[in-house]
Amino acid sequence: MQKKALQAVSGTGLLLAFAVTAYFLWMKAPPADTQAKQADELAASGRYSEAASTLERAIKTSEAEDSESIEVARLYSNLGVVYRRLGRLQEAESSYQKALSIAAALGLDDEATATCLHNLGELYEHQKRFDDAVVALESARTIREKLLPGSHELAQTLGNLGVAYSHMGDPAHAEPLLDRAMEIDAKSFGPKDPRVAEDLSNWAMVRLQMGHFQDAEEMFVAAIDIQEKALGREHPALRPSLTGLASVYAATGQQSLAKSLQERARKLPADNVAHD
Repeated sequence: MQKKALQAVSGTGLLLAFAVTAYFLWMKAPPADTQAKQADELAASGRYSEAASTLERAIKTSEAEDSESIEVARLYSNLGVVYRRLGRLQEAESSYQKALSIAAALGLDDEATATCLHNLGELYEHQKRFDDAVVALESARTIREKLLPGSHELAQTLGNLGVAYSHMGDPAHAEPLLDRAMEIDAKSFGPKDPRVAEDLSNWAMVRLQMGHFQDAEEMFVAAIDIQEKALGREHPALRPSLTGLASVYAATGQQSLAKSLQERARKLPADNVAHD
């Protein structure tokens, strides 16, 4: 009788062990690709802090299997984008650099690598590190010229390069890049597309920096006209064009017009606001 009781207890303990094991297996983190998809959905809804935490967990999951994989590189690149949205610029740069380090070790020369380079170049432009921006953007351009000639992605890189060269005091190098970016987008999407307006606004900014105020004014006005018709008067994409035109008016002594445009730009809704 005692022996049977011991066997029953032993059996119960075995069942309990299986139950505990099953529970902890169920509680394990989901696969990294599932976490990455969750992070994409969170970022798309502006929940960047949650997206960052989810990507950080996905990276730990992936690195436990292989710390130098393509998947880990892509996760770090995406994490850089999210950190940038959160204003965590140093962490964004580190994430981009980690992604690019893995890509270089693996010999990757694909569009995902070009996107990471482009995003790093944009970050450097935001920080006014234009020499670094040019290095990153030229690398992105090299890949995109080979893989995606005539694409909007290439036009974006050319446009950012033009802006960077302009800030470095090299408008002669900047303008052909901006001209080509606008030509690519106009051919792909038509001359009244918002992407063409963005190219036009970038070029207008270069003209403003060169002191060609009449040209800059005409280009900003044209960009605003396209954006208002395509996106509406309250779209945040209007902000760079409005502030650029305000700068033209301020530089030419038309202060009331400048203040009016600055106020309108200030009242536009924020672009991709983070929700914590």
